[in-house]
Amino acid sequence: MLGKAITFSRTGMRCEEVVVEADVKRGLPSMLFTGMLSQEARESKERIRPAISNSGFEFPMRRITVNFSPAETHKSGTHYDLAVAVAILKSQNQLHIPEDSAYFGELSLGGDVKWIRGILPLVNEARLKGYKKIFVPYENIKELFKVDSGIIFPLKNLSDIIKNDKIEFIEQQQSEKGIIGENNYSDIKGQDDLIDSFIISAAGHHHLLIVGPPGTGKTMCASSLPGIMPDLTERELMEVNMIHSIASEMSDKKWQDKRPFRFPHNSSSTRAIIGGGPKLLPGEVSLSHKGILFLDEFLEFHSDALQSLRTIIERKEVHISLRNGYSVYPADFLLIAATNPCPCGHFETDGGTCSCNESEVKRYRRKLKNPLTDRIDIQIKSGRIKYSELNFSHTNKYNTNDLKDKVKEVRKIQKNRYYNEDFEINSMITPAKIRYYCKMTGSAETFLEDTVEKYVMSARSIHKILRLAKTIADLNNNELIDYCNIIDALALRFLDFEKN
Repeated sequence: MLGKAITFSRTGMRCEEVVVEADVKRGLPSMLFTGMLSQEARESKERIRPAISNSGFEFPMRRITVNFSPAETHKSGTHYDLAVAVAILKSQNQLHIPEDSAYFGELSLGGDVKWIRGILPLVNEARLKGYKKIFVPYENIKELFKVDSGIIFPLKNLSDIIKNDKIEFIEQQQSEKGIIGENNYSDIKGQDDLIDSFIISAAGHHHLLIVGPPGTGKTMCASSLPGIMPDLTERELMEVNMIHSIASEMSDKKWQDKRPFRFPHNSSSTRAIIGGGPKLLPGEVSLSHKGILFLDEFLEFHSDALQSLRTIIERKEVHISLRNGYSVYPADFLLIAATNPCPCGHFETDGGTCSCNESEVKRYRRKLKNPLTDRIDIQIKSGRIKYSELNFSHTNKYNTNDLKDKVKEVRKIQKNRYYNEDFEINSMITPAKIRYYCKMTGSAETFLEDTVEKYVMSARSIHKILRLAKTIADLNNNELIDYCNIIDALALRFLDFEKN
């Protein structure tokens, strides 16, 4: 007799329907798997026999052939166990479940349905394909907060599949706040120019580089940035949580509803930053998708990782390949990079004494001007905060809620302006559209032309200056980019003026 069950394979973010067919016939007891399976998927045959028997069902002591189709799709992982067990039981008329059902779960020898990695993209794809009953491990339900609870059937044990109990409390489950900074811009003293640059960065989604000595508020400003970023849309929420589900970042957390803030250490491996490994897992660039990737002391990161970042911030996705595996993960993040001005951290610092010799400083500054920093829109210096600027009894002029409203307003202006384009934000204006959308006053254009000729700026630098100026104009409710907007934009590009 023939039994059938539906599950899905997953390669990166892409999921594909898999039909599991179990054919049970007379013959010597055996179990054969066909259909391009990984070693870990093939090992499931050793778990399924005792799992079925120990769950109160009768395992057929016959010749069993299990086929996974389509055959050309590589299938890896342990989440196929449940579908195989169901197909075998249906072939023996021990289970009667509607055909519009999908199954995900690893089985223990005792029949327990175990937690699996990456449940959210699998379940979401099954939902989109129209399956009305989706059976999942009970341990995974906290990852499915935004999925229609009416179609989710959690299982602690294989025997629970007879009960067909829907999940009841998922709607009341409280979402988990994302990994965000605890700081507030109103708490940061003496760094108004630095805070202003972060506001511009958030408003136009401009990558930002800060060069300054230790203790000047670089990390505080960066960790406060998620608080003024626009809220995630429903689609972005699903993308963010699917990536974190694949990376097992949700195994001990609930649904993340804030923009991610990732802060990897500079000793992190290239694999940890970019992603990869035997399971082709997402790295920090994907875990910060739709959020912020903060690289402190970024010149100390592995050069391979920094070279890869150059391509990733342009493509907004990362391609990972290993032997016969290939995955593509989204990586649309806002890069915030911070570094010292020299190896000791005190070059050109008021009141500080630099202990580096001239050759060390020159070597370090040459490292600072690289293909990656050339692609960072905002390049600023942060100076030492003077004691007179630390007014402990008063907050500064910045309020996080007000800043968030302003950023939201400017983002809305950009979205309406570019409604007919493939981009929605100023930092993504294509070179072909720069002149059309970044119109200037006469004095602004004359000044920019003189500056470009004087400092021999590249076309990429000119485009970045104009995109920045457009964001500054939007923040000031200017229709055209004026002279002051150009001045402010040039002030955010110090590497364009620094001699080698």
